[in-house]
Amino acid sequence: MRRSKVLEKIRAGKVARICSLGHVIPAYVKFAAEFGYDGIWFDNEHRAMSDREVQMMLAYFHLHDIDCILRPSHARKISTLSLPGGWGDRIDDSPCFHPGEGA
Repeated sequence: MRRSKVLEKIRAGKVARICSLGHVIPAYVKFAAEFGYDGIWFDNEHRAMSDREVQMMLAYFHLHDIDCILRPSHARKISTLSLPGGWGDRIDDSPCFHPGEGA
């Protein structure tokens, strides 16, 4: 399993650079990695992507050694997407996502 760049930065008290993606654009993953981003917020909740498209994109995340913070659609089972490799999942109730509380 690969190390998480985002988690390493957070644990070290540093800021992780994260961009977002909501479409199937493999080149975006490559460019984000080349420009020094630690992770990509991959939004699937508001997009109509097949499981195959998501799995293909996860392969690009691994290829370019960049973290994927996946927001799955409510209909998609997380277990079907975790098979290709490790990644993070957004949790709505996390204190990290509440503005004004130490942000």
